[in-house]
Amino acid sequence: MTKQMEAGLLNDLLDAVVTPPLRLMREYAEQEIVIPTGDYKGLKFKCSRQPFAGLLFDAIDSGIWPRVFLTGPTQSGKTLIGSCIPVSYHLLELKETCVFGIPDGNMATDKWQDDLLPVIEKTRYAHFLPTKGPGSRGGSNVIKVTFGNGGVLRFMTGGGDDKQKAGYTASVLAITETDGMDKSGETSKEADRITQLEGRLMSKGILSLREYAECTVTVKKGRTWREITEGTDSKIMCLCPYCETRICPEREHLVGFENAENEYEAFEMAHWECPSCSHTLSEKDRYEANVNAVLMHRGQHIDEHGDVVGELPKTFTLGFRWSAFNNMFLTAGDVGLIVWKAKRDPDQENAEKKLCQFVFAVPHEPTIEDLTALDVDTLKRRQDVFPRGVIPPDAEHLAIGIDIGKKRCHWTAIAWRPDAIGYVVDYGYFLPRHKEMDEDLAIIAALWEFEERVMMGWPHGGEMMTPGSVWIDAGYKPNAIYRFCKDANDRLGKVQLYRPSIGFSTTKQVGKMGKYVFPKKEPKGKARKKATIRHIGDNYHLVKAAKRAIPGIHVNADHWKTQVHDDLSTPAGEPGSLQLFAAQRHEHDTFSRHLTAEVQKQKYIAGEGDVIVWERISQANHFLDSTYLARAAGHFVGVRVLAEPKPKPPPADYPKRPAEKKKRWKIGRE
Repeated sequence: MTKQMEAGLLNDLLDAVVTPPLRLMREYAEQEIVIPTGDYKGLKFKCSRQPFAGLLFDAIDSGIWPRVFLTGPTQSGKTLIGSCIPVSYHLLELKETCVFGIPDGNMATDKWQDDLLPVIEKTRYAHFLPTKGPGSRGGSNVIKVTFGNGGVLRFMTGGGDDKQKAGYTASVLAITETDGMDKSGETSKEADRITQLEGRLMSKGILSLREYAECTVTVKKGRTWREITEGTDSKIMCLCPYCETRICPEREHLVGFENAENEYEAFEMAHWECPSCSHTLSEKDRYEANVNAVLMHRGQHIDEHGDVVGELPKTFTLGFRWSAFNNMFLTAGDVGLIVWKAKRDPDQENAEKKLCQFVFAVPHEPTIEDLTALDVDTLKRRQDVFPRGVIPPDAEHLAIGIDIGKKRCHWTAIAWRPDAIGYVVDYGYFLPRHKEMDEDLAIIAALWEFEERVMMGWPHGGEMMTPGSVWIDAGYKPNAIYRFCKDANDRLGKVQLYRPSIGFSTTKQVGKMGKYVFPKKEPKGKARKKATIRHIGDNYHLVKAAKRAIPGIHVNADHWKTQVHDDLSTPAGEPGSLQLFAAQRHEHDTFSRHLTAEVQKQKYIAGEGDVIVWERISQANHFLDSTYLARAAGHFVGVRVLAEPKPKPPPADYPKRPAEKKKRWKIGRE
């Protein structure tokens, strides 16, 4: 029998004979945890090294808050303090089952081998670790680890089949990279992934549960920041050794380095100052201020004696944050140098984002919010020399988009010269007689009347030019639109001129239509006959629905609205630009207002971060809809800013024809 086995048996015997009193988390951390990596590797964990840790563990040990969401600068002990110590405490000290939530299942083994296992191996509970299989040193595919004392660790993600998680319950949940999980799994019908994981804790009352979540904060609307601010939103109130005022220094209180001429000066000159008395705080002063800090929660305040007074907020969530001033691992010079270098980074947006997230632990607020550059007056002046209804002689394509409404149907006709130089030839509206007949029939009748105008064409170099494609909005009255398009196309023979079209957003669901879904691939050969997707274009695709006689077109409305605005912002006459026909400015007033009735904004979408969305600022946006449909229809008929190279023909799978036969075929054609 080896000495290790003898020691393990002795520990088991002692555990069976003597039941030690359960320790608080802070006691467990300082008595059991040995730092696995970094400058303090091999030393016992002490809250005095990072004083905020003592405030955090004391708040957890109070038992007031069953949920803990925290954030802090990177490389300041966030993973160790926020997840490794709490998880090992519940597994080893309390012998409980713990679920560990991770964004990606591939992270489980790394999380175990790199973070949790090195911590547990240094405790006196190391002999409870499995000796082979998952969880052992060298064991792979770690999903579940069972300890010798009865504690169980189960890694889970928010993706996959919800049934895999529904049957597994626990009283403890730890989550890392919280903001990355604030999104529904693709195969899940539940809400976001965190809510799914929290469902594993519902077998007991809220006060019997424990949840720990740590993450680098991203943006204000991210899950981490929302939970912190809607929870206790606790602040670390340090004590200035000079004015003896409770202070909470932030980024603006790091000074002295701004005008440094080089890195050395920035490092030497940077220092913190008291927000109350403006006294310079040395590193010794800063440490003393943090050691004497107290925690102040949302709604509380500091009285004249320096004490925290006021009722605790009515919440079950402890929202805890520490910042650069509380991070004793970096001096004021270190932080000042980081900021000084960031201010000289060519990519200011990215540099600022890193400072906010990784150094000061605050959400990054994008400097660009409203991305729309168009305004009505500028748009009305954007005119070509050709009058209304006249197509430039060198135009190659013409397309029309129609937005359907109960009272008015708006349309836009756009012609394109070479290099996708666009020209709004004409626009207007026609009126369905909805008061005189059934609404569907009224729309069909109005479309037939407009069809006569379409087939008449527009003047083009001494001839009349008709459109290559007409896309009609089918989101409002689909039955009427599909019927008209089929009948009108049948009248033209094999020409599919009219296309029912439905615009979708990629960022929000409109009614029952859902969001725009990008198809994976276009079917070929025999598979095409049975496939739903018939053609894939640039942010649009043809769909053959089972109950429809002809295919309809699904359009990414966000993309093509952006394309219209980009075209109108491109200098007139350059490739990809768009202009209006020549007219008195007031004639384009309504059209211009419709095109600017929606604006692009940078907006946070849960699980996706900052994305570009379209927001309506006016209900009168119909010409914008008809114009983006015409713009997309133009692409469908061949409009390109850059000419696309012709694909090489596939290799023939049959012998080439003899030369003489090929020659006779040519003669026959001539």
